[in-house]
Amino acid sequence: MKHKFLPSPKITFALITTLFTLNNFAQNTSNSPYSSFGIGETNDVDHAIFSGIGNCNISYSDSTVLNFFNPSSYHMLSKGQPLLSTGLASRISTFSENGINATASNVVLSHFALGFSFANRFGLAFGFKPYSRRGYEFTSSSTIAEDTIKNTYKGTGSTNEVFLGLSSRIIKYKSFELAAGGNLGYVFGTLSNQRISQLNSLISGGVDHKNLKINGLHYELGLNISQKINDKHSIALSGIWTPSQELNAIKNTNLFYAPDVLDESKYFRLDSTGDISGKLTTASSYKFGLNYKFSFKDVAKKSKVRNSELSFHANYSLSNWKDYTETYNGVNENPTFYDTYKMSFGLQYTPETAFLSASNSSIIERVRYRAGFYNYTLPVQQSLNTITDYGITVGFGIPVMVQKSMSSINIGLGYGKRANGVSTDFSENYMSINFSLIMAPGNFEKWFVKRKYN
Repeated sequence: MKHKFLPSPKITFALITTLFTLNNFAQNTSNSPYSSFGIGETNDVDHAIFSGIGNCNISYSDSTVLNFFNPSSYHMLSKGQPLLSTGLASRISTFSENGINATASNVVLSHFALGFSFANRFGLAFGFKPYSRRGYEFTSSSTIAEDTIKNTYKGTGSTNEVFLGLSSRIIKYKSFELAAGGNLGYVFGTLSNQRISQLNSLISGGVDHKNLKINGLHYELGLNISQKINDKHSIALSGIWTPSQELNAIKNTNLFYAPDVLDESKYFRLDSTGDISGKLTTASSYKFGLNYKFSFKDVAKKSKVRNSELSFHANYSLSNWKDYTETYNGVNENPTFYDTYKMSFGLQYTPETAFLSASNSSIIERVRYRAGFYNYTLPVQQSLNTITDYGITVGFGIPVMVQKSMSSINIGLGYGKRANGVSTDFSENYMSINFSLIMAPGNFEKWFVKRKYN
């Protein structure tokens, strides 16, 4: 039996190729100066589905969505319908400081993953997702004698994670369920920081270039408890633990003299530390999620009854950034990081949950409508003040009604701000536009199903 996703394999291959091309073309995976610290920004890249509900990615569990942020959810995927999920995340930012504004944008592949359930109580997922990102460029100037020294700071690079996840339903008693799971990944990538110093009247200058390569295994564990109270009400609690872990790290620093700072082919190396091997200890984190669902009958026009659902999400996470260290040749290089928290809330309204069997439902009734809010802190401070990131989101999940598959197109939009509360200090206002595509086989082409032939 030939299994195929929707759309056709040729279209799927073209889409995947396009996504990877876009990701490779848009090497600037971040556009924030905050990414210059440590291993860059480690907040999850916006997923179009979860960004619509305030980035509540811990509590969301659904048979039509592959949630690799919660490894205890894979077994909940619809039996016989594996999900191929991928997407793009983009951000347009406006930076401000002392009345001076600048604008930047970036696009990144948010994920590429495949998941499916099997043997009634197990689920498996594997794929690729960003782990950390670095991307920034800004300048500072100081006057000495009759000339001005200009310093230009640049940062590029990213680290990524290839992961394999497994979940299992441990207890199933009446309407109570207990499940556990985990993700095991391999993190790899290169990050760089560069400073170019030159007199304002000259094109020559000095260049200080630092590289950091990291690789190693990384894992996280998840737990999910759900209870159906009655036909209308159900509740679920989720928890994710990511312990502090060691990754291999190699750093090197090179100093150059540049006759022309814009022409790297003419750089002359003055000094180099060579590769220095060490260990990088990551921050540990604890994440908790609550999901409450209310199902009800909704009377639409012409007395048609719809099976509607309202889902409420609340997530909280704590990251111990004081655990973060870098050790080279037995010497600890501990940057000053601060523990962070994140709170997020979201709502999802589905007018018709049984849209696959409700043939007379309209497209408006099939769409999942999402909205949310989030507030969290960054591990660095500015002028001794905590930097807070907060914003609002909306989103839409549009099912692809072909052969009653679980395929869908998802869009997430958000507007947020990063600031330390001082109006004249550096701040960032941004708008995010995220897109994801979930592809699944049709209802008559399910996987792992025994078929009888006459």
